[in-house]
Amino acid sequence: MEDIEDLLVMIENEVAQGKKPVFGVGKIVNDSIIFELVERIRNCMPDVLREAKYIVQNSARIQKEESEKAQQVYERAKLKADQILSEHEIVKIAQKEAEIIKAEANEFKSKIIQEIFKDIDFMLSSTSKTLEESLAIIKKAQKNNLDKFGNTDTN
Repeated sequence: MEDIEDLLVMIENEVAQGKKPVFGVGKIVNDSIIFELVERIRNCMPDVLREAKYIVQNSARIQKEESEKAQQVYERAKLKADQILSEHEIVKIAQKEAEIIKAEANEFKSKIIQEIFKDIDFMLSSTSKTLEESLAIIKKAQKNNLDKFGNTDTN
């Protein structure tokens, strides 16, 4: 296995020996030599570095996928929470409407009871008046009978 440091020195020498162009800046170098040296450097790199590069690239991909999954889970949870809140709101509205209906029913019940008591009071008053009139007629008839036939008491 070649020494990476030696290969880098070869690249530096190749660039240093390069010719200046007629126009512009920089140097003209033999690209095939440079590419060959770079390839040799790559071949000298330990497998661990290539594996690390793969792991970093793979890690970024996995991280992106997991981030997308997390976003999907978040969106589903948010939708479910919104749905639950909506259902909760519907229940609250239904409870309020039920309370209103119950209050109206209680008010109606109270009015009916008042009407019934009013009717009962009228019937009792009417019955009481009729009974009083009947009692007066009975007392009058009794008095008339006593006056006609006299007192039959033997006391």
